[in-house]
Amino acid sequence: MSDEIPVEPKPKSNLAALDDKDVAIANYIFYLLGPFNGITALLGFILALVKKGDEGTAFDNHFLYQMRSLIYIAILALGLIVLWPIGLGKPYIFVLTVWWLLRAGIGLKYLLENKPLPNPVTWLV
Repeated sequence: MSDEIPVEPKPKSNLAALDDKDVAIANYIFYLLGPFNGITALLGFILALVKKGDEGTAFDNHFLYQMRSLIYIAILALGLIVLWPIGLGKPYIFVLTVWWLLRAGIGLKYLLENKPLPNPVTWLV
């Protein structure tokens, strides 16, 4: 008899063992909190990037939408360089925040209805 304990193979990461829908929901919650602290949006982006690497899941659409949301907001935030000196920075930040929250809220709505997003690569809400 062998005294060895059988070892089950480990998933490649603890994140790989999580349900994709749960991770997508957590990401949308992180994104909803993002305008207030920024760190959670970055964490959501990293989680979406890691989960998007697991090709072929039913939630790839949502992970792509989440990643693009952060990329788009970073690009749009560059407009502050021009708008802040002429006094339009604060209204622009308000518009970006509303856009971000709407985008995260609509994505979460589709996810909770178990539907893919109609166009995950759009700049629009």
